[in-house]
Amino acid sequence: MNEQWEQWKPREGLAKRYNIRNITQDSIGLVIVLSEEEHDNRGLRISFGYTAGSYRSIDETLCHALIVDLDRIYGKKFYSQWTFFIVNNSNYAKWLNEHSAEISDYIGYTHFAILTSEFAIDILATQPPTFSDVDLS
Repeated sequence: MNEQWEQWKPREGLAKRYNIRNITQDSIGLVIVLSEEEHDNRGLRISFGYTAGSYRSIDETLCHALIVDLDRIYGKKFYSQWTFFIVNNSNYAKWLNEHSAEISDYIGYTHFAILTSEFAIDILATQPPTFSDVDLS
């Protein structure tokens, strides 16, 4: 694993773990809604707008190699007690660059990763997203 993962703390007061509620890409761009793992009615709306060039959502059962690598390199606490990450030297970004005739390197995407107990979401975006609290009750 040549990727370098770092815990990303985009703002103060975030819960450690979240679950996916909704992923939408529409006329306002890419929006992800999460609920706190321990308080299901407390939500977080993450808006990438049009800065996201690519994203993927993978069921956690299909991410076994990733979890094994993260555990081996960083330890279980690194990924099991946090949700938001930035990935440097990203394999996903390299894949997109190969498939875009190297246009994505020119654009300069950052790889944001969201790991939950159910899914791994990878987002390649030119800007960090905005975060807002949402009442999900």
